[in-house]
Parts: sequence; structure tokens; C-alpha cells
Amino acid sequence: MRLLQKMGYEGSGGLGSKRRRAVGVPANVTIPPPSAAGEDGHAEEGHRSVESVIPTPAALDDDKGDGFTNKRGISRPVEVVVRPIGLGLGYGNFKEQTKLKVNRRIEAEVRGIEPPEDEDNAGTKKAKRESSLYDGIDKSLLPSTDSLLNGGRGSWRRGERKPKRKIVNYQDILNRSTAGDGSNKMKIIDMRGAANIVLRDDGDQNKADVPIGEELLHNVTLVLNTHEGQLRTSSYVIQSIERKIANVESECNEMEERKNAIRNRCDKMKLALDVAEEAEGLIDELTSKKSSDMSSNEKLDLVMNSLQQIFTKLYGNFSRDERTSLKFESTLIPSIVIPLLGTLTSSLSPLKLNTTWMDRLASGVKRLCDTVGSYDEACALREIIIINGIVPWIQSSLISSKWDPVQNVEAGLGIYEALVGCANNSLQGAEREDNEILKESITGEVVQTAVLPKLLRAVSDWRPKFDNEHQIDYPLHLWILPWLPYINNDSMLGTLLDNVRRNLTKAFSFLGKSVSKDVEFIRLCLATLSPWKKLFDDATIFQLTSDSVSPRFARSLARVEICIEPAEQDWEHLHVLFVYFERGVMSVNDFISLIEGEVLPAWAHALYHALQRPDHDMNAIKKFYTAWKGRMLDLPAQICEGGPSAHHVLRSDSLVCRYFFGGLTMIQAAIESNHSLLESLKPLNPSACNYRISLMHRSKERSAQNEKQQPSAIHVSARRMMGGHNRVEASFQEVVEAFANQHGIMFHPKSGSNSMIDGKPVFMFGEHPVYFDKNVLFTFRGSNWQPISLEHLAQAC
Repeated sequence: MRLLQKMGYEGSGGLGSKRRRAVGVPANVTIPPPSAAGEDGHAEEGHRSVESVIPTPAALDDDKGDGFTNKRGISRPVEVVVRPIGLGLGYGNFKEQTKLKVNRRIEAEVRGIEPPEDEDNAGTKKAKRESSLYDGIDKSLLPSTDSLLNGGRGSWRRGERKPKRKIVNYQDILNRSTAGDGSNKMKIIDMRGAANIVLRDDGDQNKADVPIGEELLHNVTLVLNTHEGQLRTSSYVIQSIERKIANVESECNEMEERKNAIRNRCDKMKLALDVAEEAEGLIDELTSKKSSDMSSNEKLDLVMNSLQQIFTKLYGNFSRDERTSLKFESTLIPSIVIPLLGTLTSSLSPLKLNTTWMDRLASGVKRLCDTVGSYDEACALREIIIINGIVPWIQSSLISSKWDPVQNVEAGLGIYEALVGCANNSLQGAEREDNEILKESITGEVVQTAVLPKLLRAVSDWRPKFDNEHQIDYPLHLWILPWLPYINNDSMLGTLLDNVRRNLTKAFSFLGKSVSKDVEFIRLCLATLSPWKKLFDDATIFQLTSDSVSPRFARSLARVEICIEPAEQDWEHLHVLFVYFERGVMSVNDFISLIEGEVLPAWAHALYHALQRPDHDMNAIKKFYTAWKGRMLDLPAQICEGGPSAHHVLRSDSLVCRYFFGGLTMIQAAIESNHSLLESLKPLNPSACNYRISLMHRSKERSAQNEKQQPSAIHVSARRMMGGHNRVEASFQEVVEAFANQHGIMFHPKSGSNSMIDGKPVFMFGEHPVYFDKNVLFTFRGSNWQPISLEHLAQAC
């Protein structure tokens, strides 16, 4: 709106607004309102019309304006400059709006004055040197400083063209000097001698002093500056050349050092080649016929002495860095040592060597380790000799068919232990950790790689047999147990022990079929099983005894006759039983069950019948009771090793003590002639009691005690829940067992060779063998197994 008002419109500035004044009319010029013209058609005096104000085309042509301004009107719009944010007044090269050339010119036009000159242009004009005829002309034969800076301007700047030199004739110079009012007269100086003639423009020749000081000073300064520049340039060139000479000398010295180093390296490589040739010559000497008459110890001494001389040369002439760069430990030393040791051991068998050879080897290796430079290199040299030179020789010998792990266990074990001892004694001051690492390496290469696979094959192929002395030939513990401390492979060790357990069962079965005497059988079983007690757990040992030894023990005890006279009694079976138990290879339940089921019933039955005789001897009966009580219950003077005391176990058992208490009561009844009491104490027939029955009762009692201690525990194998009901269904075997107990019939598993039929266990129902097949009871009738009901089986019993 303000813009419209400035343009001359009145009102709000809309479409209907009227223009107040003509464009270009200044605001201070008042345009009078229109009035009535006079009679002569002119306006009143003192007032001007609009037409008189607005310029006519003729006036435009005369003034040559733009139609809105006069001749001195504004020619361009005002230029606006925005000050940068934060810029202070007068700072830097920023020009204010009023200082701009354009705005100053507009202001001058508005005021009607001449536009001011530009300060920059004025300064430039003042700074400009007036051009003359002498521009580009040297004032002397030598170039001056001004001529170099002005006349030769830009010649030293990069990228600018060199101006052409201007040549002016001397006549033009003379003519120019004569022109004008005489103020620009040129003085020509003659430098040819002391008497100088100054030629004036009027032709007069007068002697006068020549002003040569300025010219000479300028020329001397120019020459001095030129020579100084040349001196600086020459000095820089000399310094550069000196640096180049120093660099060349340094490179020459470096090349000389490299040449010497290469020459030294060549000499040392020749020394290494000479050493290698010396080693090859030693190998040829060992393989020649001359060495055939030498013993193994002499050959070993020859090799160790030769290696000591070789290592003295190598480690004495090569530094530690050179030995590292030449790869002594990984390349050079093995290439010398391994072929020599291979040639030395090719004609020897480690299984036939004595321990003195290994001792000589240890001392020889110790001497070799003393010749090297450091402890680490000594350890590396020892490892090269033992692991890379000796171990493969022993390993190949143990893997070959020449070594049998069953028959030659002492030879293999001896060479391994001798090698370990040699490794430990071959380095003086060796740390324990380094010896252990070396021992683990030897064990891994010898035992794990060579011995253990052969042991596994030998255990799988082993079959029990008797030797000439009627003992088991090469029992397992003699050739397996010595290697076990050195076996670190758990998986292979587990496989080996599983095979050992199966072979122990085979050995017991073989002894049971081959040995007719019970006591001898039990002693052989004890000798076979005892060495494995500390290796296997108690459950495994007790299970092997219960499955293979205890049934034969029970049968042998049942055949022992009980004699009233202690001197006539056979105590060997009872003594063997006590020894077997105290060795820790029989469980307490098996031991007490054998005593309770096979010994005490027969003892009580013999005592009862002795007391029933009318002519019984009470002194003999007293000795009988005292002898058996002492054998069973009296503690020995020496405590057994390996297991609990048999006497202590029997004294702590209530049923055993009850037997002896019953025997004492029977003696008292016989002394008092109390026949009714004696008759009431009549024991059961020994045939009605046996080891299996006693063991079964004890197992049930132990199970009942465990159930009382843990009431929530349920034997899933014997009971299972019915689907959707809380009733517990008993197995068919439990039903048959309960039926036998109700009818007073003994029911127990059968022992011996016929204890299984078609993979099913056989039980004794009274005196009849039976087995179960899908809830059907089978018994042996005639020559066949036939199904039978429980009622008919009970009637048959």
C-alpha cells in the first residue's frame, strides 16, 4: 500500500484509487486543482496546470531523459547490501550501503551534483607511473633493479608472458629532449675519460663535473647482488653435492657391509655343507663292513662323539640370530641327527638291549646339550634326539609282530621305562615341567599309539588255558595291569576294561569246568579276581563272585560232613571261605548266606542228633560247641587286610547268633533231661535250607528296610499301575512266589549250568524246575518242558 502511495495513488490503493500525481513529479511539488479559465483561455496567474508540469515529447527529446526524470534524474535503483550476521561496524573489507559507488552516484544524481570520483580509481591513477618513451629501455649496459622489476615485469612470475623489449632510436630520444619548454632536457654522460664534455642542446661544450656516483653506485650494487646470488646458488649446489657424496659414501659402506655379510654367510653355508658331508661320511662309516665288528655301545659312542664335534662347529660359528634364520631346530639339526640315529638303530633291536645302552645314550645326549648356547636350544635338541630319533625306532619295534604284549610284557615295559629315564637324565638342570611334557610326548607315541591297540586285540583274542603247573596261562592281570598307569585315553581304557570283565567271566567258567576240586577252584578264582579289586568297583567284583563263585562255594560247603570230634573236622572249606571274604571280593550278604544256608543248619542238625543219643558224651559235645564257636565268632589276633573281618561280621548278625544260642539251649536241655524242650528246638533238615534261599530272604529284608526308609520309592520292575485305576498289579512271578510261600514250598532261582532256558531264568519250585513264558508256567516232565497249573505243581511237590 505504501508502495502505491509512493507511486501517486490515493486511497487504499485498490482498482478504484485515483492517481494523485504524475509519475516523476516530486512530492514537494504541489499540483493546484483545476479552476475556471480566464477569458483568454489561460489559467489564473500564480497557478500552473498539469500540462505545464508533464514534459512534452519535444522536451523529452531536448532533455534526453527517461520520461519521468529530468536530465539529472536517478539512472538506476538503489543497491542494497546485507551485513553478515555478527560482523561489526568497520571490520574487514565490508563496505556499507552508503559507501557503495552505485549508491553514492545515485545520491549525487538526486542532489544534482557531480558524481564523486572513485577512491580506488583515484589511488590507482596516482599509483600509476606515467608512460614515457623510455619504458622498456635499459638505462645502462647492466640491467638495473627498477628495469628488472618494471621493465621485465612478469618475467619471473609463473604463467605470465615475458613482454617484448622496446627499441627506440637515439635520434628519437634527442628529438624528444629538445621538444617542449626545455625542462625535459636529457643529459648524456660520457664514460670514456676524466675530461668529459657535456653536450648541451645549444651546442655549447663545457667542461664540468660529471654526476657518475649514482650510476656507479647502482651498477656496483647490481653487480654485488648478482654475485651474491651466484654465491648463494653455488653454495646450495656445493651443499647438495656434498649431501649426494655422503649418501653415495653411505650406500657404498652399506654395500660393503652387505658384501661382507654375504661373504660371511657363504663361508658359514660352506661350513654347514662341510658338516653335512661329514655326517654323510659318518653314516657311510656306520654302514661299512668295518663297523660290523663293533658292539652296540661302541657304535653309540662313535655317533655321540661325532655329533659333539659337529655341534661344536655349528654352535661356535653361528650366532643365535643366524641359527634362528637358518632354522637350526627345525631343519639343519634334524637333517643331521635323524639319519645318523636311524643308521645307528637300524641294526639294533630295542627289545634285546640292556639298560646300559640307554644309560650311555643319556650321557651322550647330556654332552650334546652342553655344547649348545642356551637352555631352550638344549631342550629342543633333546626333544629332537629322543622324540624324532629314538621314539620312532621303539615304536616300530613294538608295533611289529616281534613283540607280543601277552608273552613279552616285561621287554616292552622295560624299554619304555628305560626311555623315560633316559629322557629325564639327558639334560642337566632340566625343569620338572619340561620333563613332564617330554614324558607325555613319549607316552603318547609309545603307549597310546603302539601298545594300547595291541593290548585291545590281545584281550579280545585271549582264551583261558592251563600251563604246565595247572595254573591259568598268562592271566590278564600280569600283562594288562602294568600298562594301565600309562594309559591316558579314557575311551580306549573303558573298552579295555569291559573286555577284561568279560574275560574274567570266561576264566571263571573255564575253571568251573576244568577244576574238579572245590577248594582249588575257589583259590584259583581268588587269585584271578583279587588283582582287579582296586581297579573295578565293589559292585562289579561282588557281582562276578555272586554269579560264578558263590554257587560253587555253596555246593562245596553243603558236601562238608560235620564231625562231633573237632580233630576229625575238615576246616579247609571254612578257612578258604573266610579268606575269600576277607580279601574283599565277596559281599557280606553272600558270605552270611553261605554260612547261614549251608553251614549252620548242618551244624545244628549234627548237634541235635548227638544230644539225642543215649550215650552222648557231654565233654565231647562241649568241645564240639566250643570249637565251632571259636571258629565262627572269636575275633582273631590279627586284623585282615583288604576287607572286613569275617568273625566281626558273623558276631554282628542276629540270625547267626541265634543259631549258637539255640545250640547252647539244646545242650542245657539235654543236661537237664528236658526232652520236651529239646524236641521243640529240633532244627530243620539241612536239605530244606540252602544258600539261595537265605540270600533271597536277606534280599527281601534289605528291600523292605529300604522301602521303610523311602516309602515313596516303588520298584517299577515288580509292580506297575493299572490304567485309570489305583490298583497295583503284581507280576506272574510274584504270584507264583506268594503261592509257594502259602503252601510252605521253597521257591528260588536255580544255579548252575542249566539256570537258563531259551533266554529265560529257571526257578526251583520245591524240587521241580520251572520257568515263565507269557504268564504260563512250564515244568520239566520226562524229557520235555510242559505247561502246568499251580495246583497240580503244588500236588506234585
